[in-house]
Amino acid sequence: MSVPSLVEQPAPLLLPRICDDSFLRHLRSTEHHVVRKLCKHYEAMVSGYERKAYNFRQFIVEFFNPEEFGAFQELQRRTGSVVGDALAKQFLCRSTAGNTMTVFCYLARAIEVVQWLHTIGYCYGEFNRDYSSVLEDITNKKNEGAIDVFPPLSERSWQFHRRGLRNRGHDCVIVLVGSFQGPVWDILQSQDSTSRLNLITHEKAYSLYPKSTLGISSNYIVRSVNAGLPHSGVRQYVRWLMDHSTSESQMLLPSGRDAMTFNGPYSVLCYRSFTDRYSRVLPIQSTQAAGTDDIGLNSFHVSYGPRWLAINFVVTSAGDSCIKYCLPVSVSQAVARQSLVRVTSRRSFQSIIQEELSRRKMRLSTFVFKAYLTVGTILRQCTSALTNSGAETPFLDAYSAERLFLLLHGIHREVAGIYLTKVSFERDSMDRRWVYLAFCIILFVGQSPSMLCKYNRKLDELFQDRILVLWDERVDVFNGIVDAGRSRDRSPYWRKDQKDRKAKAFVRSDPFPNLSSTPQSATVRKEQETVLQTLNSDFFYRCSDTAPPGGILKDLGEGWGV
Repeated sequence: MSVPSLVEQPAPLLLPRICDDSFLRHLRSTEHHVVRKLCKHYEAMVSGYERKAYNFRQFIVEFFNPEEFGAFQELQRRTGSVVGDALAKQFLCRSTAGNTMTVFCYLARAIEVVQWLHTIGYCYGEFNRDYSSVLEDITNKKNEGAIDVFPPLSERSWQFHRRGLRNRGHDCVIVLVGSFQGPVWDILQSQDSTSRLNLITHEKAYSLYPKSTLGISSNYIVRSVNAGLPHSGVRQYVRWLMDHSTSESQMLLPSGRDAMTFNGPYSVLCYRSFTDRYSRVLPIQSTQAAGTDDIGLNSFHVSYGPRWLAINFVVTSAGDSCIKYCLPVSVSQAVARQSLVRVTSRRSFQSIIQEELSRRKMRLSTFVFKAYLTVGTILRQCTSALTNSGAETPFLDAYSAERLFLLLHGIHREVAGIYLTKVSFERDSMDRRWVYLAFCIILFVGQSPSMLCKYNRKLDELFQDRILVLWDERVDVFNGIVDAGRSRDRSPYWRKDQKDRKAKAFVRSDPFPNLSSTPQSATVRKEQETVLQTLNSDFFYRCSDTAPPGGILKDLGEGWGV
């Protein structure tokens, strides 16, 4: 099935702003695209210039001499540390380096970084405080994290001072930040504007909002990702309005004034109200083998949001069976290589997948195919509606798809089944597009619908993104569906059998049920096959700049790959 595509936008030329102005500043974006395609030496010229213009070793010469710089990059690679805050922005903008470097490191590896800084002559605090007190403080913070007590960033930051190597008149300061959930997570949490969302690993420099960083687009304030709705129950209120509406002309959606209130319960103004379409990735060590950077390996393409990075997925068949897995590209490639020798090694396909995921500290239960398939169906319908309407902005961006995937993933693991029944679109009085999603949730016999209330927060967050999720509950009775509210009078033997069936369903060892054995209609089965063909195509590239191909996203808050 061919998926209607949007008009492809020309790829941007994310070039330095010095040597290119002589001829590129007079070109339009379409002409840039032609230049990129026609000049076979152009990419080599640009990459060669960037290696000279973005020399990280020369940039931080005040902090480390050449021998120390090599050791510092090796320390970054070994500990997973990244450089962020102001120095990362100064490097990407090619401005003068400041005298403060902020290093974000896993708290479990912070002692190793402190010991290395002490070895090369950095002192703790301005007055050369006791070195052992830092190690004791780090140990105490790790113990607090072990009991789920996470101190604020200011209480897990330590400053180290040393005289500048070139300018002996001032000190160079290295601020070490110990991270519980990951260095990238702390960077996204602590920075207050899009221009400061940059990071430097041992191999590459990443800019999540390059146009803001380079000063060629507006800089936006980023709210804390922990800021929740000031009022709860938005979804229930809107659903009540829909159920009790007596006038067809009554507006069920928030008014324009309510929607434009920055911190209101109906606000659509959040940290996703802006976009910066293109990422910027600069190689620091071009001589190294590709793929050694953990962040680049697990997280890029970059899709833009203050708290998430996109992960590229591939749908993979489990050998000769009908079970499907949604695997990251790096895992899929490794599994493909290992599967060539599975006959001689007598290892099953699933055991190979489990080994590759365990090696990367990923959980097999994360790759639930049904939720992935459902979100793919919604994205496909949104893409079709978007193409038919002639609009340029996607109905669902990658960030909304992430929220929706986590919601469906959580519900699917606790109920007998969840099916998409309707996707519709509407505009409010401010001419903003809304997405209505209707689901049918199949509960186990005796399961209370009230257990779904714990997902209200995710529903409220989707509502902020102008996505309204509604559902009807049904009960699964011997593969037959009845209304949840209908009374049932069964024998004790029937109740015992249902209790056993429910227990087996909740304690299922394989998180990927065989899709071909799942009771479903021919229409649903055909829809799944169609969506699978769509997911294996490249329509995500064509439908949205913020959605990677086949890309279901993973939240940084759960510590994936970073």
